[in-house]
Amino acid sequence: MRITKGIEIEGISKIGREELARTMTTETEVEIQSENYNHSTRPHWKMVYDSSIRTEDDYRNDFELVSPILENLNDLKKITDWFNSNDTTKVNKSTGLHIHFGIDKAMDDANLTSDQKLKAIKNLLITYTKFQDDINSILPMSRRNSQWARRNDYKARLRNARTSPLKRYSKALNKCQTIREIHTEVHGTRYTAINLTNFMRNGTIEFRQHSSSQDFLKIQKWIELLETMIELAIKKAKANKAISPAMKAENSFDQLFKRRLSNDSYNYFLNRKAELNPENEVRA
Repeated sequence: MRITKGIEIEGISKIGREELARTMTTETEVEIQSENYNHSTRPHWKMVYDSSIRTEDDYRNDFELVSPILENLNDLKKITDWFNSNDTTKVNKSTGLHIHFGIDKAMDDANLTSDQKLKAIKNLLITYTKFQDDINSILPMSRRNSQWARRNDYKARLRNARTSPLKRYSKALNKCQTIREIHTEVHGTRYTAINLTNFMRNGTIEFRQHSSSQDFLKIQKWIELLETMIELAIKKAKANKAISPAMKAENSFDQLFKRRLSNDSYNYFLNRKAELNPENEVRA
């Protein structure tokens, strides 16, 4: 299944955005233009400001590098290679990595009906949310409870009840008749791990939880995990099946990572989990 994607990399820089964009364009041969903040999709990479980013003494300039619609990650590799060839830019705990997927087109390509599309989105939300603790384990502590990427079921956790937040979240999803209703009534904000805001406008969804990174492999593996979840959600919906919020008895980490990914990717995330345990956190 081919799923188009877009990438947003937040960071801080020793030089201003305009100079940074010009330098990177020259040295990577990837077109990058410095622009005022906007939500428009461009045919080129754009560099805009982000007021949520905390700068540092030697890195006084914030930036968000936003890709065009991508069919592959070739330009991303050139950009991350440039990031790592010098110390002009860096990331910190205030910066995030956001991945957008053209999920509506992917569902159209799979010939899903409108009811099946709704089921696919619910399947994806349930999958991510029920494995939230395992996903947290491969992310830095700063991204496990971020105000910019709350748990999908955060509203369900605001209430004291006998049933689990996941069950309350699942019940709330089941009541929704449209994807817009999920966004407005269940999530209520774009600052959730999976942001549905743009689905109604351009058919995309955004994954907001990952820490920013200038490491190609880290970004590539994260995208692979997300694509796997999307493909599973669409496959189940195509068969008119809903993914259950119930967790099987087996190890939940293995259930998510080992059963769905290649051995190489499973071992990558297993090592990432070992690096990021709370007693031995590494920098994002």
